[in-house]
Amino acid sequence: MASHMRAALAVLALLVAAPARSAGPEPGYYVNFASGNDNADGRSPATAWRHAPGDPTATGVPAAKKLAGGDTVYFAAGVRYRGGLTLNGSGTAERPIVFTSAPGGQPAIIDGSDPAQSVRSCRSAEDCGGAKDWAKLVRADFGRSLPHDAALFTETEPLFPAQSPNAHDIFNSDQVDEYLPVNGADLANGIAHLPGDIAKGLTTPGEKSLALWIRSNQIVYRDITSLDGDIAHFDATGLKFYDDRPDRIAVVGHPSLVDRPGEYALIENRSAAVVDMPKGASQIFFATGRGGIEVLGHSNVVVKNLTFENMADDGQSVRSGIAVANSTGSPTGLKIIGNRFRNFRMLKGQGPIILHGVDDVLIADNDIDTVALGSAMRISRSSRIVVHGNHIRRIGRTGLMLLSDNTAEVDENTVSESRGVHGNGLSVYLDNHDIRVIANTIVDSIRPVTFKGNKDGQPNNILFAHNLFVGSADSDAAITSWGDKAHGVTIEDNVLMGGKVGARLSTVDLAVTVRNNFTDGVATKGKDSPSDWQIESNRSGRIDSTEGVALLGKNDVAAAKKLCSQLPTSTAAETGDGKYAAAIGADLRCGR
Repeated sequence: MASHMRAALAVLALLVAAPARSAGPEPGYYVNFASGNDNADGRSPATAWRHAPGDPTATGVPAAKKLAGGDTVYFAAGVRYRGGLTLNGSGTAERPIVFTSAPGGQPAIIDGSDPAQSVRSCRSAEDCGGAKDWAKLVRADFGRSLPHDAALFTETEPLFPAQSPNAHDIFNSDQVDEYLPVNGADLANGIAHLPGDIAKGLTTPGEKSLALWIRSNQIVYRDITSLDGDIAHFDATGLKFYDDRPDRIAVVGHPSLVDRPGEYALIENRSAAVVDMPKGASQIFFATGRGGIEVLGHSNVVVKNLTFENMADDGQSVRSGIAVANSTGSPTGLKIIGNRFRNFRMLKGQGPIILHGVDDVLIADNDIDTVALGSAMRISRSSRIVVHGNHIRRIGRTGLMLLSDNTAEVDENTVSESRGVHGNGLSVYLDNHDIRVIANTIVDSIRPVTFKGNKDGQPNNILFAHNLFVGSADSDAAITSWGDKAHGVTIEDNVLMGGKVGARLSTVDLAVTVRNNFTDGVATKGKDSPSDWQIESNRSGRIDSTEGVALLGKNDVAAAKKLCSQLPTSTAAETGDGKYAAAIGADLRCGR
């Protein structure tokens, strides 16, 4: 695996550092959404197309163009491309198809949103759906009725449907502990008892829904179909509610609930919105499920040096609103390198990078920031995977999820601020084999790392080594097993600090080794540790999340030295060439 990774990173170096030509346009096809013409030849910046091949809205030459090995598509530097495309050809290993930014400026932006027709201050309460704070709100008009699950953005961040009770953190609006406690039996009959003040506010026009906590630990949304005093009626068909504990609901999306920056409510059959604008924002955009680049089953494709922004699923399809995806086929040779993914809202829990059934995957040096309700990347039923040097921040679900993959190296990545109801920094789930997680930093997460087996007890061979895993104050553990007979798990030479304990393991797992870690404890769920386990040479200690975040930012030398002085001497027994013998996390090298 080490040699495979070195080869992959050598390819990365060639792709990223290839020298620019001194004069004339690079060979390839040019796209400029602002000034291009689909009847031009697309061969230079001056004759750029407006649309890329594979965009369903393309006309003329790009509509007929089938990409092939050696083709490069250059999106105009700094220009927003408001379209998505489905790849229509494959490259070769030596001559891949490349999507990138044209030289000479800031990266191009693949934007999943469209601008509102107008944005202005509210003129009266009636003008803005009866909102009580109308004088400080704005009204956005879209020129058409938006789909039910459309998402709104400003130029700086996502907006969120107004909600009551307010979540402590508007970004993590799915924290069910902050919802209203209600009777699950009533919910099963399509009835929700609301506080009187909330019910009274809902009597004016405007969209209004319930966020409902259902089995098993999911949030779904249903329209309020009618109000009878304090009782809200909704369609409960197909929903299973909790009956062994108080269930939970929140009221969502009505103008009477807009009471803090970043919230909005749709009015007038969803053709307009009432918005409490965040500081510094002046523009509003809407997204309805448009994604970026759909690979399908095509092979040998490179996506590099692009920015993907303002994307959202459509609330119905898990395949919508994704920046880079393959939804079918079994492609090989996919490289996603040096891109930026920013401002996503994913009701269905997906995210910017979603791959399934891909062989030979390199995902390196990408920056993923702000994915509400979703994950940064999910890779399933794929093989020969390298995930290297990515920076992931502010995720509503999981930073990186591996599902039923074979042979993966995950190294030198950083994940922070993963605190949603399903918040995980890294998850290794469901029949993975030969997975190496080395020298990563995951901090400020409710569950920094979780793993589980495949129920039949077949060998998984999962290694966690030289990582810095620090949970948030309310986390249960830095690394947690969900059981299912994970077989062959080695946890060594890590810093493991949870809110309660460093590692929480399940005794149904087989052949577990926990050694040489700096941790605030190892706990097991079930009987005493099985005879095939090895728990040895771990050193007790404590480091809080503040120090962990400081290390991530490389801005606290004293904290780094203090941590290094407390660590056990690394054995580097399982890391192959010993490259990470002195590593703790993505940034810290202790010089041993």
